[in-house]
Amino acid sequence: MTANHTFLQRKPGPSKFHQRAPATLLALILVLASASYAATAQSLAMVEPTAEIPKQDYKTWSLFLVCNPEWLSVDKNADLYGLFQKFQVFGQTIGKDHLAVWFWKSRKSAMDPNLANNVDVERSIRFCKALNLKPSESPHIVVMATYPDEANLPTDFAVFQLTKMSPHDISGLLAKLSDQLLL
Repeated sequence: MTANHTFLQRKPGPSKFHQRAPATLLALILVLASASYAATAQSLAMVEPTAEIPKQDYKTWSLFLVCNPEWLSVDKNADLYGLFQKFQVFGQTIGKDHLAVWFWKSRKSAMDPNLANNVDVERSIRFCKALNLKPSESPHIVVMATYPDEANLPTDFAVFQLTKMSPHDISGLLAKLSDQLLL
């Protein structure tokens, strides 16, 4: 795995949305790591623009945020499709207590040659802006232990930057993140 991801990223400057509490998040991951969950059910949601992120009784929400213009160009369609496939596998392997979230504009085939046009970039941008995440460093995976309400985002979360990672490194990162969520 390369060093192109950030875990427990800390950004300077005051903001009610931008503060990170590394000790609290680390404690959360340790609590999650001390329990064992069965990966018996799929836990992924493809959320459309007007739809709410499912709430249920999830322990974590892993948001896949794509707002980097480079990743949304036609020549990156294969990479975007590969990331979407990794998202699906991740959602299938994190168990029923955790949810992986991908934002779409509408329900279409992931094999659509215009896949980038179907990514709900506007919603990803709103999350990136509220969390003070640079679009140029996306795609991001943001893991939250509190419901990701756009109007009142949690302040404790982990951020992983995927923009410079190879597909192999992204797969490795998702495998390790699955371990942390399940064990």
